[in-house]
Amino acid sequence: MTTSAGRKPVQFPLPEVGNHWQSCHQIVEQYDNSLCDGWNDDINTLLVFVGLFTAAVTAFTIESYKRLERDPADTTNALLLHITRQLAGEDKAPMSLPGEFVPSSSDRRINIFWFLSLIVALMTALLGILCKQWLREYQKDAAMSSKDSLGLRQLRFHSFVFWRVEDLISALPLFLQLTMLLFVLGILDLLWHCDPITAAIITVAAVLGIGAIIGTTILPVASSSSLDFPNRLPAHGRTWRKLILWFTGRLEISGPSARCIGLMDNSLLTLPLR
Repeated sequence: MTTSAGRKPVQFPLPEVGNHWQSCHQIVEQYDNSLCDGWNDDINTLLVFVGLFTAAVTAFTIESYKRLERDPADTTNALLLHITRQLAGEDKAPMSLPGEFVPSSSDRRINIFWFLSLIVALMTALLGILCKQWLREYQKDAAMSSKDSLGLRQLRFHSFVFWRVEDLISALPLFLQLTMLLFVLGILDLLWHCDPITAAIITVAAVLGIGAIIGTTILPVASSSSLDFPNRLPAHGRTWRKLILWFTGRLEISGPSARCIGLMDNSLLTLPLR
């Protein structure tokens, strides 16, 4: 569909009667509210999960970090054993002080996995809170005319596109998947150190779960068709695809920007960013 002579084609035709700026502002506001409401719902769900997950990881780390230092009870037990042997006449040699304590490699790996999982989860929650603040500022409606409000909204939208806020919000579930992977690796390391049979069963379950996640995120990225990705992939799957295209230099800005630019004449949206 084309507009009047001398203007470029637009996706949505300008109304023939009434206040054009007000009509365009209503369309853009409706689109922004729908988009931001969906992001806010996703972030709220993510924050609830992070709260429950960090509570579980903290319970494990409280016990695991103790294995990185010498247990005072071990020294007390060794001293009592030495006194008992001396009283029984079995050991006349003086007691030797224990050497420097060195944690085992397994204990170090377990604590690295779990503490990294806890830190990444907390950083993910912090990013989610920052994103909610950005969305609130993006939706803040100043007491302006429709024309000025559209100009202010477009400045904010350009900032959103430039700083890739949408990609950051879509990447938050990936950070959570990373925290889960680190936590599971720590559990498997602990179980293999304690009981190989139990560890083997839990490893099979973990591999099946990780395989399901890979099947819903990584594999669809290899599809030769890219037109149906938004319909077939969840948000984190689309993020994986964007990351791959980003690293290969084939990512182009598209999506909301192309749709909202079609709402009005390009000359009305071209505003100075300085």
